Amino acid sequence: MGSGLDAIQMRIVADGLEDNVKLKISDKGPTDFLVPESFTMKDIVAKIGSIAGRNPIGRLTLMCHGIGMMAEGEINADNGQVLRLPPGASKLVSRIYGGYGLIIGREGLNSLTVRDWTALKGRFTPTGLVVVCGCAAADSGPTYTTASGDILTGDGPALMKALSAATGASVVAAVRLQQLVMDWYLSTVDRGAFVGPTYLFKPDGTQTLNVASY
Repeated sequence: MGSGLDAIQMRIVADGLEDNVKLKISDKGPTDFLVPESFTMKDIVAKIGSIAGRNPIGRLTLMCHGIGMMAEGEINADNGQVLRLPPGASKLVSRIYGGYGLIIGREGLNSLTVRDWTALKGRFTPTGLVVVCGCAAADSGPTYTTASGDILTGDGPALMKALSAATGASVVAAVRLQQLVMDWYLSTVDRGAFVGPTYLFKPDGTQTLNVASY
């Protein structure tokens, strides 16, 4: 994007990140915002574009919960469903799997709503980056049925690749559960250092183990 204007950095935080706590963004700047739970994905994307204005986006940091599922070996701990584990996963290990999408706004970020991010294509700098600080966003989990009957497929890498392709920006996301830095007295939140390995997803569909620190 060759506007000649300064690239901006933006942090967006999902409201409802903590129950009954109205969070604020630490050292909130004019390009940071809290996403209301009533916002659709189109609303979120439009807000990002509106805040950026004519300025290109250098980095967009997204802080929200990832959707996870607790498995006791090959058994869904929530409803006893027998799971087909991803390759390499042990039936003897209990763990939380991710890769099922992110909880933000009314709809969440998933394989259906990610297409709304195409409205931001061309709005990032050539080295623009989306940093996803959500638990296990790049994980691969077994397909499972929720208590409400929804079938979720845990393919975090596919979702992150789709997000990168939609925005035209590279995406960084983690495999493991993450931590946010919170001040309970001030009700503020910000991202901390990534926990565990991260992957870099590029608009051309490539995925590489990340060696840089973000």
